[in-house]
Amino acid sequence: MLNKTDLVSAAELQEVKEELLSINAFAELIETVQSVVDLDRVLGVNSFSVEKTLEVDPAFLQADPPAEPEPCSDVTCTDHGHAHSHGHAHGHEAKKPKTEPKPLKKRHDLSGVSSVGITCVGELDFNVLNGFMMRLLQTSARDLFRSKGVMCFQGQGDAKFVFQGVHEQVHFGPSQSVWAPGEVRLNKMVFIGRNLNREELEKGFKACLAAPKK
Repeated sequence: MLNKTDLVSAAELQEVKEELLSINAFAELIETVQSVVDLDRVLGVNSFSVEKTLEVDPAFLQADPPAEPEPCSDVTCTDHGHAHSHGHAHGHEAKKPKTEPKPLKKRHDLSGVSSVGITCVGELDFNVLNGFMMRLLQTSARDLFRSKGVMCFQGQGDAKFVFQGVHEQVHFGPSQSVWAPGEVRLNKMVFIGRNLNREELEKGFKACLAAPKK
């Protein structure tokens, strides 16, 4: 919900909307005044569906490429050994070249942000995975921006499970589809955050695989 839209200009509102969509292009923006909203749009929302997500975001279960900071375009800057993910917003006012029609927009600080994609075949042990995720969220929730995945659990038959989280807020449950006969039970997990330890995440997730039943 984007509230108090009546207190800003159309240009300011558009700038805020663009900023929000740059963070999550698939989120619905509901513009409100004094928080008045149709409750049907915010209550009774269906549970997360990986099928619906993949329809609008085919790369949902793919790790994102590492973010690269933008080069500094401030012609007055004397620090030649750096790049910025924000424009110079503090310390001095940048002199805009005459050829620049618009000022540079501030961007999120993406330094150290990366994604880790993990895949492994087999069935996961639910209790072991639950413990792994709880420890991870307790220690790294602030730096773990997003997590998402599709999983297969031992003892759950053909049920396919989906996982999605933003920081410590997570949603987990069965998918609308099941594992098809002969389909490879391929668990996929993607972590997006700051200063992620790829080796530890991969080792921890794969350690959640259950031993095959004899």
